[in-house]
Amino acid sequence: MSSKSGDPALSWPQPGQMESSKYARIGQRLQGAARGGVSAGRDRAIARPCRGERPTQPTKEIPMQPSPMPWKTIILWGLALVAIMMAGAVIEVTQVSGTCMFILVPYFAALAVAYPLLAANRFGAGILTYLPYAVVGFAPLYFFDWQESRALVGLWAVFLWAASGPLTGLLLDLANHSLRRLSQRVKAVSLGLTMQAVTFFVMLHGLTYLYVPSASAVGHLHFFSREWFFALPWMMLNGAFGGYTAYALQRARHARGRDSGL
Repeated sequence: MSSKSGDPALSWPQPGQMESSKYARIGQRLQGAARGGVSAGRDRAIARPCRGERPTQPTKEIPMQPSPMPWKTIILWGLALVAIMMAGAVIEVTQVSGTCMFILVPYFAALAVAYPLLAANRFGAGILTYLPYAVVGFAPLYFFDWQESRALVGLWAVFLWAASGPLTGLLLDLANHSLRRLSQRVKAVSLGLTMQAVTFFVMLHGLTYLYVPSASAVGHLHFFSREWFFALPWMMLNGAFGGYTAYALQRARHARGRDSGL
């Protein structure tokens, strides 16, 4: 049968028709590929700005500026720590309790230390909290334990014993920094535990190495050496409650601030 027969179904395609059919097949393939990437294209369409709009850039999180150090709060709670330890010393001297002041008031001492650490949440708050304790306690150490009774092994022991407070605060600053990823509640309880554990070992080594064996203060050593199985858990348990109380007070303070619009 000849291709000139006039039947369009049997006629050979012309060159223009071949080009158009080729482009049609290419278009169909592109449409099929487009159907498979609807979700990706939709995401790109969402991200694509409309005509006349500027493309949006991803917002960068602005780092929070550290709050200023609450000097007043730290100094007041540092003085509260001095008052608490002085009250414990008075009870110890009057022989009402029959125990050491560090074992007598661990709850209140932990509260006085943990609160400024939580309020400031900055490195150095622990050292500053113990600074009044070291300054006020230096005079009794020098006059009574060295100048009058020579109970200490040397003058250097006066300075080392006074510096044990800020050294404890330094360890608490390191603990506060290492616990920064925990919740405030867990961190407060951990700070109270750490504070009393450090206090226990400071007292144990201080009474062992800084005082002469005949000193009256060495009489308290048995609380930390032979009776450690009671003293250490007792101090840490009270320290945990003191830390939690500091957390509760701090939370109540923030709640009052929100209610008052501050």
